Amino acid sequence: MWVQISKIYFGVCSILCYNKYGDAMKKFLTWLVTVGILCTILFYREQIFSYLLVEIIYPHEFVVYEPNQYYQEIDYKFVQETDDFTPKNRQELFNVFYTVLNRGWDSFSFVCDLSYTDCVTDIQNILDEGTELSSLNNFVHPYNNYKEIEIMVNNFGRVDVFIDKLYSDREIQEIDAAIDKIYNEIILESMTLEEKIKTVHDYIINTTKYLREKEVDENGDLLFPLGTNKAYGPILNHVASCGGYTDAMALFLYRMGVQNYKISSVEHIWNLVYIDDSWKHLDLTWDDPITTTDEDVLTYNFFLISTKELILKDVAEHDYNASIFMETEESN
Repeated sequence: MWVQISKIYFGVCSILCYNKYGDAMKKFLTWLVTVGILCTILFYREQIFSYLLVEIIYPHEFVVYEPNQYYQEIDYKFVQETDDFTPKNRQELFNVFYTVLNRGWDSFSFVCDLSYTDCVTDIQNILDEGTELSSLNNFVHPYNNYKEIEIMVNNFGRVDVFIDKLYSDREIQEIDAAIDKIYNEIILESMTLEEKIKTVHDYIINTTKYLREKEVDENGDLLFPLGTNKAYGPILNHVASCGGYTDAMALFLYRMGVQNYKISSVEHIWNLVYIDDSWKHLDLTWDDPITTTDEDVLTYNFFLISTKELILKDVAEHDYNASIFMETEESN
């Protein structure tokens, strides 16, 4: 658009400079150029306004904060960290959302590139579908997980993100204090990494009861009393749903400096652990089976197993989306 306007303008100016016409014609052509430019501005006013917002006004408003202490400088196959907050396509858009969560920001604003004409539509589809967006929680530290995320977008591509964190500051403080105490009591530096993971696996299972009774609110959403859906349940109240087992194990893994993330199906969630140069599945919930006699049982059926082994043991509950959790391909 701007190139075309420039060509027209300078073309007419060239005619004026040749001085072939009288003063009246010069005045007429000057008027014609002026009117042409004004008409062009009026006709393209939305595009011009968008350009000014995206390229000049918005960038001065947006602030990039330092990451919090739970930030992990890790890229995955599904999403990657980015410092480019002007996404040009759907993948870059997901990378921005991942970066916002991974760096622990409570809010952030960015703008889609003018060339990304499907930005607003993609964001609406992402919000409506929900699964891919919620899966981003799996790739970040549990303390950076969101309970609710609000994404607002205007017609000029400005996106405002607001995060309501899953863990409160009080919960984090209490959980960290308990994990420090437990870790110092059960872990020996002489242990191998696998022995340390096994020791934590055993401790969580031996001190935790699975939440059998499921409660729902008036909207039919699951309720999790005693923080059973997060690490607070197993660490402090010794009762958990699968989310609680998984978050608790993840926090210990981070304490050990072990790369990990959470992998989920429609109804279940467990840990994926990078150990000995490969990704392994670790499912504490299923290693703490419910018995008819209410007897405490500890198994190792889902302790650091490959994807092939996982599929052979169970398909239904562990039927995850391999296009999201792509690292599992390395575990075959």
